Amino acid sequence: MKGSTHLVVGVALGGAFAYIGKYELVETIGIVTTCAIASIIPDMDTNSKITRKLTIPVTLVYAFLGIVGLMITGYGYWLLEGTEKIVGMIIGCSLIVLPQLIIKPKSMLILTGSCTLVVGILLSHLWIIGLAIYMIISAFAPHRGITHSIWGFAFFGWILSEFQAFVGMDMLMAAGLIGYASHLICDMKWLPFNRKGIKLFQPFIKLEF
Repeated sequence: MKGSTHLVVGVALGGAFAYIGKYELVETIGIVTTCAIASIIPDMDTNSKITRKLTIPVTLVYAFLGIVGLMITGYGYWLLEGTEKIVGMIIGCSLIVLPQLIIKPKSMLILTGSCTLVVGILLSHLWIIGLAIYMIISAFAPHRGITHSIWGFAFFGWILSEFQAFVGMDMLMAAGLIGYASHLICDMKWLPFNRKGIKLFQPFIKLEF
C-alpha cells in the first residue's frame, strides 16, 4: 500500500478515535497527528516520503561537501607544490564526486538518527533516544522487515509511552498504536493489491500474513 493511503487511513482512524472519545480540540489535534505519523512510520525502512521528510536532506550534504571539496581543490592548486598539490586536488575532487556515489538518501537516516541520539542523551529524554534507535535500525532493515513486525510494533509502543508521559496526554499511546497497527494490517496479504504480506514474528517465524 502507498504511503499516502496509509496516511489517509491514519488520519481517519485518529479522527474517529478523537470523536468517539469526545476530546477537546488540542487533544484531538494531538491524537490525529500521532495516529497519522504512526501510520506511516513503519515505512521508514525504505526511501519513502517520511524518510526524506524526517532526515537531513542528502542534497544539503552533497552541497556542503562539494563546497569544501572546491575549496580544498583550489587551495591545493594555487598554494601547494609537488606531491602535496596532487594529494590536495585528489582529496578535493573526491569530496565533490564520491559523496554522490556513496551517500544515498537512506544513509541520511543513520546520520539523522545518530544526531537525534546525541540530542536525546543530552536532554535525558527516553522517547527521543528510542526514536533515534528506531531510525538507525530502520536504516539497516530491509523493507517490510523488523519495522513491520510485532517487535517493531512493541518497540514503537514503548516510544509512545515515553512520549505520552513527556507531554502529559494519556491518550497518545493508544492513538499511536492504532495508527501503527493500521499500517501492518493494510500491508497484509488479505488485501488483493498486496503482492506480498508481512512476517509479523520474524525472524523466529517466517510465516507471511
